[in-house]
Amino acid sequence: MKKLTTTISLVVMLAIGAFAQNSRQVQDAVRSLNSKLDDIEQSFEKQMQSNSAPQGQIDALNDDIRNLRDSVADLDNNIQRHRENRSDVQKMVESAQRLNDVMFDVASNRQMERDWQSARDQVDRIAHEYGVVTKWDEGAGTVNGGYPASSGSSNDPVYSGSSGDPAPSKNRPAVRPMPPVPADHDSNSNTLSVGLSGTYQLDPRASENIDDIVHTANVTDDQQQDLRDKLEAPDQIALDIRGSQVTLATSKGDPVTFTADGRDKTQNANGRTIRLRATISGDTLTVASLGGETDFNINFTSISGGRALKVSRRITTDYLKQTVIAESLYNKTDGVAHLDIG
Repeated sequence: MKKLTTTISLVVMLAIGAFAQNSRQVQDAVRSLNSKLDDIEQSFEKQMQSNSAPQGQIDALNDDIRNLRDSVADLDNNIQRHRENRSDVQKMVESAQRLNDVMFDVASNRQMERDWQSARDQVDRIAHEYGVVTKWDEGAGTVNGGYPASSGSSNDPVYSGSSGDPAPSKNRPAVRPMPPVPADHDSNSNTLSVGLSGTYQLDPRASENIDDIVHTANVTDDQQQDLRDKLEAPDQIALDIRGSQVTLATSKGDPVTFTADGRDKTQNANGRTIRLRATISGDTLTVASLGGETDFNINFTSISGGRALKVSRRITTDYLKQTVIAESLYNKTDGVAHLDIG
């Protein structure tokens, strides 16, 4: 595994590799989605040359494709900057759901339907990485996308008859969706976790002396420097926690966003399978890695009524006979996470 300058940097780099929504997989899915949207537009243009379709349907499809492309572009841009979050993905999903509401009424050839199914698969793939639920059932785009939801009564103009089946309106063509794709992820709260969230400054006097810990570890000079690098605390930490979504930045590393859902993520490094896990319990965020050259467990705990942060680092590596523990204390300087401290 790549040598890292601090344990917090280790957290960030591992998060980028595994917690950060498997960003390479997400970027692959984004590219595939854009490619499928290109195919859909080409198929639609060919279809329009051979068949006449109501202008309202044509406009609705073009608008929805453009909106989906915009939301995908926003997500991709934020992924490149490691600033993506669930709201970016939710926006993309809602755009896709609205497009789904019109796609199968407009599409009159199987190739176009297959292209859209493939595009939906990529949307599902991206949403899964961020714990966002996709709903492709009837009218999901109308309800989730901010359009008025109908009561389904016989007096409602968008419903016809007693069956409650949607009927075409001048704003939305008739819905002919495919069956919903099952999802096992619950959506998480987007409420700011005030206790942990904020910007923090290291208090050296209240923190353990890393040199003292290293000198008592009974290791060689080279190993001492490696251990010091792993234990050294950054001067500043910023945490933005919304539900299970965590954005972490330090004065030694760029911001990274990951999901603290208690699930193991795996990655391979130097022939080893590393298991990573992030969890939030009360006012404590825990990030752990097992199976690599260095195992670590780091707790970020809000203390003093949310005015301070205690960071506990437990390190086990090949040259240590026992686990080394170091604690650092930080004072909260702002209740808002300033993620540009790196």
